[in-house]
Amino acid sequence: LMYPASSFVEDFVGSDRALKRLALQRVRDIDLWKPAKLRVGESTRDAQAKIDDSDVPVPLLVDEHDRPLGWLSERALSGERVEAHLRSKAEPVLEMDDILRDALADLLTGETRYGPVIDAQSRVRGVLSLEVISNFLQEAPTESRSGAELVREER
Repeated sequence: LMYPASSFVEDFVGSDRALKRLALQRVRDIDLWKPAKLRVGESTRDAQAKIDDSDVPVPLLVDEHDRPLGWLSERALSGERVEAHLRSKAEPVLEMDDILRDALADLLTGETRYGPVIDAQSRVRGVLSLEVISNFLQEAPTESRSGAELVREER
């Protein structure tokens, strides 16, 4: 479905081929956004450098094992050290092996644009966003640019 062998097959598959890609690929198949992973007690100066270097505008609070705890509010960064003032929980938490269609449904059901993606040890590996999925679906399957790179180009 992703690489039609002929124009006949391409026409047969139809214009919803991008949606079918969601059912055929997993979260691990696309490049995730890099979050600013912060810990309670970390200096806000170091935290700000991580935020500036991240793809996600909201920093993610993680524990000592890189497990997601929640999205931080601005208040969490108002002192000299990062505090545990959460804007919201880190939900939905997605897994690398989740089917993209299911991950998108989780984001939409959770009414959020971002979801931390964890590995088998529950460590944050990146963030999946609606923008990354949208750009991934718009690009040709043979392009090698990530969804995060495409979003950066649009900014």
